[in-house]
Amino acid sequence: MRPEMLLLLSLASSPLLAAERIEEVVVRGNQKVEADAITTVLKSQKGSNLDPASIRADIKHLHELGYFSDVRFLKEPAGKGVRVIVEVVEKPAIGSIQFVGLTEMKEEDFKEKLETKVFMIVNESKINADLRMIEKQYLEKGFYLAKATYKLEPTPNNPNEVSLVFNVEEGGKVLVGDVHILGNVFFNDAELIGQFYSKPYTRLSNISPPGSVYNDEFIKRDVEMMSFLYKDQG
Repeated sequence: MRPEMLLLLSLASSPLLAAERIEEVVVRGNQKVEADAITTVLKSQKGSNLDPASIRADIKHLHELGYFSDVRFLKEPAGKGVRVIVEVVEKPAIGSIQFVGLTEMKEEDFKEKLETKVFMIVNESKINADLRMIEKQYLEKGFYLAKATYKLEPTPNNPNEVSLVFNVEEGGKVLVGDVHILGNVFFNDAELIGQFYSKPYTRLSNISPPGSVYNDEFIKRDVEMMSFLYKDQG
């Protein structure tokens, strides 16, 4: 029988657990994450007593770091107390980053803004932030229907690496079909629309400023401009 015991299993059955002194804390299974980076964030430290609440908090915190797919705490006799062993299973590292589905934009439009970098350990929080960034970039260019997803593909002959693939469905640009002003009496509609950032789409829109592409910021500016004109006229 192994001298090590799963601490989580012994918490409920060992009333003397809290009195056991931690003589040493060691980390196993880590490859890219430094052991010191793990032990320094633990509540369970050398010289302290084993505490069920601290162990549960340590496991929860290590999972929240986003770098590990599994975390286990074990113990074995050491000196007058116990040695705490933190066993971790790291998530794979990002071996490469690819984009699929790009037509209107290029990889260079995104790569420098990605939180996820090659050789980093997979972190779903960062990847989801990257998805939001990609969709925001499309949104700013009028692609309100753009949708970004991702998948992790195994790397042949290297079980510790995966390829991160961003898949983008660009949809199409949302164009301004027409502009109507309701309740306008004082000004001529055409005069106002002529000063708007937002312009109805025409055959000349491809060579004119991008006002024919729907843009929330343009709408906001147009409303502010109308408000200013009316206030200016009393």
